[in-house]
Amino acid sequence: MLNGEFMRNRTTKGFTLIELIISVAVLAIILTMAVPSFLEFFDRARLRGATDDVVALISTARGEAVKTGRNVSIGFSGSASVWCIGANQAATPAVGSLYAASAACDCSSANACNVDGVERIVKSADYSNVTLASFPSTTSFDIDGKQGALTDLSGANTATFISPAGKYRLQLTVSPIGQTRSCVPSGQRAMPGFPSC
Repeated sequence: MLNGEFMRNRTTKGFTLIELIISVAVLAIILTMAVPSFLEFFDRARLRGATDDVVALISTARGEAVKTGRNVSIGFSGSASVWCIGANQAATPAVGSLYAASAACDCSSANACNVDGVERIVKSADYSNVTLASFPSTTSFDIDGKQGALTDLSGANTATFISPAGKYRLQLTVSPIGQTRSCVPSGQRAMPGFPSC
């Protein structure tokens, strides 16, 4: 009797081999269905991160230009796959001068892009495989330190970023008054949180 009770209790604990195989199979099916969603999520997140950081860079540069009354130059350089965008503030004007020109930002060299003593660069190396499909028509533009607007309105200040998998695109535009906007180019896949251009 004691031996029979021991066997009954022992069979009710744990998993059988069949239950374990079924559990692993169900888990494999769920993972197979979820992986593409995770990959798309990370694809969009990298693209969003790059464009949000460029918008923040330009907004910060514009704010510092107005705060200090010194022009800031925004420079784009590199190629589609290896790019960088940086901001460089004009030096403090000499005594008796009201204005100092801002030097173009060369983000490929160390300490060449500073705003208020802080390095301001966004690089492709920080955003795995996000490419820059189109650069602005001018590789640099200046933000006026008095008004926060662009000093030269002749060029189109628009850049387009592509996600690592190439499924998504975001267009970044700097308006003549220095405000930056991100949107999805027409004919491209929609991205949550971004209007179409």
